[in-house]
Amino acid sequence: MTHAVQPGQGEFSALFLDAVLTGDGIHAQPALEHQPLANLHPVLELLGQIAPADHLQLTRGIIRTQAIHLDRHLRHRRLIVLGVSHLGRFQHLNLEQTVIHSPATIGGPILMHGPEIQQTSPRLWLIGGTGEGPVVAERLLQRGWHLTVSVVGATAALAYRPHPGLTLRVGAIDGEQGVWEELAAAESVGWPYAVVVDASHPFACLVSRQLAAVCKQRRQRLIRLLRPTLPGAATILPSLETLRSRSLQGHRLLLAIGARQLKQALACSPGARHFARLLPSPRALQLAMAAGLAADQVACLRPGSELEVERSLIRRWRITTVLARQSGGATEQLWRQLCAGPGPELLLIGRPAEPAGVEALSQTCLLEALVLPQ
Repeated sequence: MTHAVQPGQGEFSALFLDAVLTGDGIHAQPALEHQPLANLHPVLELLGQIAPADHLQLTRGIIRTQAIHLDRHLRHRRLIVLGVSHLGRFQHLNLEQTVIHSPATIGGPILMHGPEIQQTSPRLWLIGGTGEGPVVAERLLQRGWHLTVSVVGATAALAYRPHPGLTLRVGAIDGEQGVWEELAAAESVGWPYAVVVDASHPFACLVSRQLAAVCKQRRQRLIRLLRPTLPGAATILPSLETLRSRSLQGHRLLLAIGARQLKQALACSPGARHFARLLPSPRALQLAMAAGLAADQVACLRPGSELEVERSLIRRWRITTVLARQSGGATEQLWRQLCAGPGPELLLIGRPAEPAGVEALSQTCLLEALVLPQ
């Protein structure tokens, strides 16, 4: 993604820097993380050469991904630095994938850059996460696809290895309008998406509905990646509300359903003693506290934690029942292992129905359907 760009060509996730008055300095950004900064000094030196008397600071932060038109963006000596944004803040600067443009050095690369990706390469938009997304992306890249991958957060982005044919977009998609704009932007540069792959979480219903609605309107091919139905003993609940029908008086109930539905889960199981396993994020903790859980009733662990860590948590809290989601992925498999045999009873909230009329394929079938002709 770091080859020279001609006016009107190319798409980048871009951070714009503008020259400001002397003395303002280069303002440190505490949100920067995961960045290789060994070569930051020469980059700043080059920035100084472009605007020798003026230092640089972030002006309005990250803008939305868009087509780059050099004649327009560089009219006022504006610079473009490739990076990754999350929730409007600059999170990730990878200097090995950085390009700086200026009127003097149009398309000049800094540090290493990968081979050119021709716009004749077939292009695919993958809406993914940390489940099957990285595996599917790697297989498709090996087959010659050029991928744009959208993930919600910077942590999910780390699961995708850098590749010259991979463009990462970090941040929530802005509803149906965001989907429409992404597809329209690809067409506007003469490189439309041949297919959109929805590999979002099975419970991310809103995103799937938005993708389905817009792709239908635009007659854009959309494939929904289906996770398998896992074997093993578990009670499937049609919805969280049906938890009320369970006799849980005196049970020690572990809620492993994320933070957003904690309050509803507590209301649907008033006789139980509640505990929650959450992602280690401030928002998740805020929702847990708002639901009425005390600090000693909450554990913050990332999905994919070691089995023994999870098992120790169940023992410590003397859990008798686990409520999780029928996600079909590694997290559901983990709970099935922990609740097998004499373990706690496992309750799973049933997987939501997929949008009607969408082509839905397993991972194996999807990869077979996307083999490119030689």
